[in-house]
Amino acid sequence: MRLGTWATFTASSSSSVVRPSLVVSLFFVGGQIFFYVFVLAANHLLDPIAFGRFYAAWAMLNVLVAPASVLSMVLMRYFAHANHSGGASAVGWALDDTLSWVVPWVAAITLAVVAALNLTGALIGIDSVALTLLVPITAAVVIVVEIARAAYQGMLRFVRFGLSWFTWCIMQCAFGIAGLALVGTVWAAYAGMLLASFATLFFLLIPFRSATRAQQKAARNSNPRRLEWQAALPFCTAFGGLVLFNNADIFVAYLTMDASNLGIYSAGAVLPKAILTATQPIVQTVFPVVVHLHVASRGSGRAVFKGVCLALVLAAAGGIFLWASGNLVCGGSVGIRFCNIPTMLILAVAAIPLSATRVWMTADLARHRFWLPHLPILVFAIFMATEGLQHPANTKLALLYATAAWAMLAITSLVKTWQSCCSRQARTAETVQSPACK
Repeated sequence: MRLGTWATFTASSSSSVVRPSLVVSLFFVGGQIFFYVFVLAANHLLDPIAFGRFYAAWAMLNVLVAPASVLSMVLMRYFAHANHSGGASAVGWALDDTLSWVVPWVAAITLAVVAALNLTGALIGIDSVALTLLVPITAAVVIVVEIARAAYQGMLRFVRFGLSWFTWCIMQCAFGIAGLALVGTVWAAYAGMLLASFATLFFLLIPFRSATRAQQKAARNSNPRRLEWQAALPFCTAFGGLVLFNNADIFVAYLTMDASNLGIYSAGAVLPKAILTATQPIVQTVFPVVVHLHVASRGSGRAVFKGVCLALVLAAAGGIFLWASGNLVCGGSVGIRFCNIPTMLILAVAAIPLSATRVWMTADLARHRFWLPHLPILVFAIFMATEGLQHPANTKLALLYATAAWAMLAITSLVKTWQSCCSRQARTAETVQSPACK
């Protein structure tokens, strides 16, 4: 496609939701394919013990970068305001202002995480000092990259936003596999991911560094507003809790199983976790739609219901695919080695309610309803406390995790039904809505 066509597409997408969503979804799914290739390569290049360590570090990285997804949602509004007031130069100033606040905090938190992992490593069995350094540092750089990508999203440059993700995934896959092939250790894979993230950040920041001094001064004058960081805190804690629970079974396996069983369980979890990843574009679409409807004082219940149903359908389709192709993708010549089919299928069943719950709770965050999206934190704490003491076997852990996931969806459904009834009763009976129904 020619550049002129891309420019026309980007300009027209400023008044469209469907086309930008399709572009982002295309790049997102394409990038995730390279992540799967990366995990598959690690699965074939490492022995079961090393792969268990690799995938446990992968789960830890997902938890540590969870705030990046939420920050990108919050910052998207901030950068859009800057773009409206002063164009790309104002966005560049807003990005510099944001990074001046974020980078010191990210650095301090990274140091704290590294210290905590090393201090507690002897107690919980962490046996790789290199990983305790590389995983938090990689997470810190990933967060900064996502902030820079949010600037492009705020300028409605969806092609660059999606393309940056796609090329970033390719680089992480290539550098990570190169580290595994050349060095043969788990830490080398994460060193490759770190290098790829630094390179991506460099290229993302280049366009903003080309502004002249006059443009920078005009940008500062046109965009005096600064971001209110306290507004991002409940987003971060709620979304982080959801990511924690999405990986709770991996943490239990890492803390309670021997190295061999951890590798087997992790192999069975790869493809079910990919179902959760594949439904992420629904969240990226539902959030801005709900924000728009909420600001316009229009009901968003129908849009949220469609998003939840779509997540259920896609996740169920993914589970059916894994069931139909289990012998090929789990333990086959082109599939995941060390994979246990019953464990994989049970975790695929767990991915269905997790996908729907994430959409529902993201919609609540878009409407600044914060109490229900924090439910996964409570469920995560209960699950970790109970199952960590029981030391369940592979299949039993997967079954207990699936039960907890469906229970959380059931609780969310009951709460949503109750809220809907409260709202409908308040409208029809001309009564004042109770704060508990908000």
